[in-house]
Amino acid sequence: PAICEAVRVLDSAPGLERPLSRQKHLFVAPSGAAFGEIQQGLRVARDLVRRGEEVVFSAPSAAAVLFDGEPLTYRPNDRDVLAMPQVLRRSVESEGFTSLTLVDLASSALTFDALGIDIGFVQELPVAVLGLDFWNLAEAGLRWDFGTDASLISSKVLDIERRLVPVPVVRPDGTKGAFNALPERAEPQRDRQSVRAELGLGAQDRLVLFPQSRWQDPEVQNWKHHARIARGLPALVSARLAALGERVHLVHVSPVAFESPGPMGDRYHWLRQLPSRRFHELLTAADLLLSFNATGVSTVTAIAAGVPVLLGMNSHRGKTVDEVAAALAAPPSAPLREWLAAVVPVYPFLLWPLGLFDFLSPVLQGNPYVEALCRVEILDEAAFLEAGHGLLFDPTVAGELRSRQHAYCRKVAELPSPADVFLASL
Repeated sequence: PAICEAVRVLDSAPGLERPLSRQKHLFVAPSGAAFGEIQQGLRVARDLVRRGEEVVFSAPSAAAVLFDGEPLTYRPNDRDVLAMPQVLRRSVESEGFTSLTLVDLASSALTFDALGIDIGFVQELPVAVLGLDFWNLAEAGLRWDFGTDASLISSKVLDIERRLVPVPVVRPDGTKGAFNALPERAEPQRDRQSVRAELGLGAQDRLVLFPQSRWQDPEVQNWKHHARIARGLPALVSARLAALGERVHLVHVSPVAFESPGPMGDRYHWLRQLPSRRFHELLTAADLLLSFNATGVSTVTAIAAGVPVLLGMNSHRGKTVDEVAAALAAPPSAPLREWLAAVVPVYPFLLWPLGLFDFLSPVLQGNPYVEALCRVEILDEAAFLEAGHGLLFDPTVAGELRSRQHAYCRKVAELPSPADVFLASL
């Protein structure tokens, strides 16, 4: 009785408010290939659950592995995609959802368009609609370029005013809806030396980590020029790293191994895709992360962990070997000309093998994110070797990049949390 009376008195006291009732939120990812975007959506959802909110996450079964152990309800939606407008309307009307979040705007619009669904249907749902805007489409634009052609993202995505914009990669200043999306650090169960010893590395060896996703494999490409560059890049990577010396080892984390280790020989180590904790152990044991995806989750994770990142890119274009060669800073070597002959036409890319050079360039221009990594043209042999050697063997060069990474992370850490931005938008 005494406790009940105390609660009654406190409940009626002026200046005190009753806690808000728990809200229920629906997250929808129509594309199973958007692993990075789904992971960012999970970050938002996880933060909401910590605040006492309830989350249901609808995504294709291809991404089901991402939901293992997550504190939310996961629903595979493979059978619902073709009837998504009707399915979502029934869900929000019958289950009492407060909001619906598209994960993300670009992949949702492109997926719906391929299925003949007008993304404008979400605006007609009787619920608050939010969009995870992974790329900040208002700045990136709506032309999803593939090198030789492009897909247009529906302009109706810009009608969705409630935006959640993760940083990294988007610029942290002046971006509405920006939130701190730095990876949540997982404490490794084993120390750096034991992980390296398991791979047979000595104290003087250098470990380069190259993560690759399934969507980057040549077998899953829809365009022939994508398949050629996807198939051809590993040979170029092996040659570049082998030229850095016999102390350099490559750990390739991917569903599929290189067709041949090439000149790397037994210094090429292939591992299948790993749980996040195991991958983080490898990352913290590495001396360098090699990436060909300017916005990849592993790229961002390396920056947050203070592991130097060498980002391979290409800004050159040409239908023939001679056209590409004429655009390079120095005449290509005979091996590079031979390699180009197998992959032309060559097109610019910031996200291999898809391209997205024109799409991402406005986002990265003047963005402090680019200061946290070392960009290098993959077709510039001398520049690649200079950058790789400096980051692997010169403590001053590597230390300067780590300092820029730390400065960038401090800036991003000042942004509000995902749940803060989400709940404020409602």
